Amino acid sequence: MGSWYWRNCSYSAAFRARKGAAVAGLAFYVQDKDNYLLLRWHSRFSDIEGGPRLQLLAVTAGQQEVLAETPGGFFPDQWYALQAVCRHHHAIQLHHRVFKTFKLCLCGNWKK
Repeated sequence: MGSWYWRNCSYSAAFRARKGAAVAGLAFYVQDKDNYLLLRWHSRFSDIEGGPRLQLLAVTAGQQEVLAETPGGFFPDQWYALQAVCRHHHAIQLHHRVFKTFKLCLCGNWKK
C-alpha cells in the first residue's frame, strides 16, 4: 500500500503454493480495493484457456486489463520470489530475472 505519487519502490513476495492452488499473485501500487497493479501467476497444472501464464494486470475501477504476459506456470510445493521494481522504468522479476520492463505513468490513473 502507498500513495500514488511514490517513486523508487520495490514490492516483493516469496511464496510456496500448495498442491491444488490455481493462482498466486502480488498486488502493488494499491490505491484502494478497485485500483491497483497485479502480478498474477497461474499453476503449471491450471486448465485455463490459453494455458498457464505470468501476467501483469492493471485493475482500474474493478476492471482488469492485461498489460503484459508470458507463458508458463508455477509448480506446487516449490518456493518462488516475485518482485515489482518501480523506478524510472518498471521491471517485473521472477527469481531476480527480468520478465518485463515498461514505462507507465501512475499519475493517479494507470490508463495509457
